[in-house]
Amino acid sequence: MEKWINRFSDVIPYDAYDYFVNIRSGEEAGLVVELEYKKDSTKKVIIDFGSTEAMRIVEEGLYLTGVFRDEEIGKYKEKKFESVIYEIEDGEFGNFIKNTSAGLYDHFQLKHFIIVTANFVIEVINSTDPEIIVLKK
Repeated sequence: MEKWINRFSDVIPYDAYDYFVNIRSGEEAGLVVELEYKKDSTKKVIIDFGSTEAMRIVEEGLYLTGVFRDEEIGKYKEKKFESVIYEIEDGEFGNFIKNTSAGLYDHFQLKHFIIVTANFVIEVINSTDPEIIVLKK
């Protein structure tokens, strides 16, 4: 059963997942997700995954029937996702990558993360925790 772990809520200021999202990805920069607060444009959060093994980005509305109905996720949805990023154990996307990687998922000790915003759900498979930077303009 999928388990979400709230490891980063003490790092990223809470804003009920109401952010503008800018996603950059490339061979040199890796994956960088920038969150700009809609209510306070002076705050910005940068989540830098660096080199990333796998990612998928889905418009949040398409996930309402399959992902957010689960009891585990429901407790975070009720709190309006008190963190914007969670680590997932035994998640569907992570298990898909694990099952297709011929043992590399375990060998590289990959982790499954999910970022939930008002408009996007971003899932990332990575070997390290992301670097999270909170900026004030």
